[in-house]
Amino acid sequence: MSARARVQAETVTVRLTHADLERAMRWGPAQRDSALGVLARHRAVWAAARPRQYRYWEHRWCFCLSTWHGPHVVTVADGRVVSATDTTGRRSDSAYVRRAARRPLGGVDALFDDIAAGIRDTTYAEVRVAFDPARGHPTSVTFDRHPLASDDERHVDVSRLEPLS
Repeated sequence: MSARARVQAETVTVRLTHADLERAMRWGPAQRDSALGVLARHRAVWAAARPRQYRYWEHRWCFCLSTWHGPHVVTVADGRVVSATDTTGRRSDSAYVRRAARRPLGGVDALFDDIAAGIRDTTYAEVRVAFDPARGHPTSVTFDRHPLASDDERHVDVSRLEPLS
């Protein structure tokens, strides 16, 4: 089996059992390092396949009062988010684009950074990620601080990624 085939079959799930929750919700260093290793392999696949310009649908959802739920169509050029519209073509929350534009890399690269931060954050009980088998980018991400609570999760779904150049 080639290295690329192995990367395609992997997903990252760092999950704690109820007993782990009683131990202050801490992941072990080996579990965290393993998850970061899987993430790094997928990031390398994405870096090799990443188009200079691309567009994708991003759907963020949570039980929060955010104005950014989506789905939204996000356009990235040279590693920066240049536009975000709702699926009817109306301009989305311009604050999202301004925040994304301040980051060194936006779009999928920023999502990789968010996932790595979530894995390193010892307050998360679970970080679950699925990846696109061809391009290596995340297609579904869930961050969950309290697995026994039903209103604290954050989810990001990425779909319809298409190169523009």
